[in-house]
Amino acid sequence: MSDLHSNDLALDAQTSQVRATFGTGFLRRLPLVLPLVLQPVLAAAPLAAIAGAAVIATASIGAAQSASSDKIFSTDKKTGKVTAATGSITQATLGGVKFEGRGGKNTSLDATAVVLIEWGGVPSSYADAKTYASRSEWESAVSNFQAAATDGGARPGVQASARLHAIESMIQWGATEPARFADAIAEADRFLADHADDWSMPKVRALKARASWLSGDPAGARDGYKQLFEAGKAGVDGYAPIVVADAALSAAQAALFTTETSTARELFDQAASAYGAIDSVDAAVRARAKAGAEIASMAVAESHLAKGDFSSAASSFRSALSSAKTTSGKAAAKLGLGRALLGQGDMHAAQLELGWVAGLDHTSADRRAAALLGLGEALIASEGGATLGKSSLQRIKAEYGTTPSAAKAIELLSGL
Repeated sequence: MSDLHSNDLALDAQTSQVRATFGTGFLRRLPLVLPLVLQPVLAAAPLAAIAGAAVIATASIGAAQSASSDKIFSTDKKTGKVTAATGSITQATLGGVKFEGRGGKNTSLDATAVVLIEWGGVPSSYADAKTYASRSEWESAVSNFQAAATDGGARPGVQASARLHAIESMIQWGATEPARFADAIAEADRFLADHADDWSMPKVRALKARASWLSGDPAGARDGYKQLFEAGKAGVDGYAPIVVADAALSAAQAALFTTETSTARELFDQAASAYGAIDSVDAAVRARAKAGAEIASMAVAESHLAKGDFSSAASSFRSALSSAKTTSGKAAAKLGLGRALLGQGDMHAAQLELGWVAGLDHTSADRRAAALLGLGEALIASEGGATLGKSSLQRIKAEYGTTPSAAKAIELLSGL
């Protein structure tokens, strides 16, 4: 199962720190991949983390648009700490974010260093959309973000931000109305067509891949994540190394759920190399890279599992578990082991491993949902466990509607 959501958890933790430190308002969040790793399961991904220039015009934007300054939160390249600045953004592209601060001082930042932009002088529809999103009123949030995205009086960066939030809101809405995942894909395509150089474009690409997986198209997700990895693996502007590595791992994990699982091994190996090359002053990024590398190293075990060789898979996952140093690595190994034991028909042992992940793995919602799915299957197959198994599946539907396990849980529930 994808680790993409852990990126989202990492992003949530980082933006929560920003909120606590600086008192910010609405923050971008996606319960994905940004995959574990994805969110890896990203993000952000994780969770994450996704034509027309995103250069921001500073003239002729109207009094309403220029009433407030923009707030830029970025990671200091020397200390790894998030700092805040206020000014008027003049550029927000993959090539960097530039703004004019107090006293006319011009500042330039690498796009990969920017954590969050809170745009000032936004249309009323944008402000209304943030309010609706904070209330989880996703339909209203989507319609207002879409209105802001096409507001001719809004700056290009604001329009791009509104489109991004519309995509995220559609994915959240999809938890109760799965058809909205397809809408999120279409919305991402519009973003990529209109804002191809926007600083948040890598995140949108990851969101599109995520939405493809949630819509029941793991092959589309694999291809989307792989394209994101290929685009950024050479270290081009705007593509953070951790986001690129996460994309490779998510592509590998998605490949395991397609009819062509043979590509997964190569992608796992590429992910392991990408994580191993990461050198960051940010402790959170280093931790993500370490966890991602451990999970990527389980390629052989995952391959056995995908092929139905449950005995070999169990042996490989036990080996991975014994050497795991991170919580994410341990949880991924336990999830794999639980699924392998389930395949072997050892329901009791499977429940022990899967129960640990469902109850104790705080690093990935995707993994917890996958463990609950396995638990549901194991309990239903056990004598007297049907009621508990159904409860496990219902929990996925109620709490984990934006994970790849939700569709399978709903399918199983319909047959009970």
